[in-house]
Amino acid sequence: MHAAWMMGHGLRAWTDSRCDSVIELFRMKQRPEKREVTIISRRMPHHSRFSGYDRLVDYIEGHIISPPSQWTLPKKLAGRICSPLVKHSGCRWYHREGMITEMSAVRQWLSSRKRVFHFLYGENSFRYLGAMKAVDRQNRIVCTYHTPPEKFLDGIRKREFIKRLDALVVVSTMQMEMFSSLIDPERIYFVPHGVDVQYFRPVEKTGSADDVFRCLFVGSHLRDMDTLAESARILGEYAPHIMIRVITSPDYHVHFKGLGNVEVLSGVSDDQLLKYYQTADLFLLPLIECTANNGLLEAMSCGLPIISTDLQGVRDYVDERCAVLARRGEPEAFTEMVLAVAGDGEKRAAMAKASREQAHSFSWDVIAKKMCRLYDDLA
Repeated sequence: MHAAWMMGHGLRAWTDSRCDSVIELFRMKQRPEKREVTIISRRMPHHSRFSGYDRLVDYIEGHIISPPSQWTLPKKLAGRICSPLVKHSGCRWYHREGMITEMSAVRQWLSSRKRVFHFLYGENSFRYLGAMKAVDRQNRIVCTYHTPPEKFLDGIRKREFIKRLDALVVVSTMQMEMFSSLIDPERIYFVPHGVDVQYFRPVEKTGSADDVFRCLFVGSHLRDMDTLAESARILGEYAPHIMIRVITSPDYHVHFKGLGNVEVLSGVSDDQLLKYYQTADLFLLPLIECTANNGLLEAMSCGLPIISTDLQGVRDYVDERCAVLARRGEPEAFTEMVLAVAGDGEKRAAMAKASREQAHSFSWDVIAKKMCRLYDDLA
């Protein structure tokens, strides 16, 4: 009897174990397969060492393909041979660097299976790899696009190749409608731009000994320099204690000529840029258009209240707790907002706290996890 009971008990245990194994195997089959990743990256020369979308490679494990840092003779020859393909790409921003990186991606495509190829700057780097879909390796292609729709349509005249993408990532919801006319909307994903919240961080302000209220403006691309300059002129007349530090390309210095309340700088070091963020009282960012903006995210991460332009690409990243938004091209309204925030220390402190909190939702750790889920979903 005892032996029979032991045999029955052992049989039940073995059966339960087998059932558990079958259930676990079923669960494993239901989980998305983790894919190997190749990231086709590039560094924009105007970005600081701690800025830029290419920072994503520091948070995602994978193989990195970058444009050549040195043009060796073989690479020069390859670039020359492929120049007709560059010329006929139909993409204004696609040059020989993009061709060389795509050639590297082709070589890896042929030796890989079930790999994700992610082009961080689709405008500059992706054009021909989609043709490799004819070589069925079950690889997948992802592209991130950063350009506002009007500029994109003007700069990329041949667009059929976009249909070969398995996933198209936008950094602003304002891009989605335009891309929905070029590719199946189900393949379009909004994954925000990220920011290094460890580097761009606030410091405790001790107060200004000279009673100067310091505003900061950073950047050149798609900035509304006319609105900023006119607002500075008005502020110089009615609130001379408000100073504006403008960090921009030398080409734009002329906008601020003769304005005594504006300090214009170019070519500042990374450490100096961080110091300017940390010592400012308010961040000003009038824009012509916007998808994602490094300066906006960095200012938020440093705990600055924001005054910017009411655009969808801005609203994707800020809310009313941390930012005040003016209609585009209205310097008088923009100036009124500057005066209102500068004159309300309690509101400014609340906005500063909210900016830092909001920035954490765009930390590169968070964005990298979103991107990795996208890669896994492609399995």
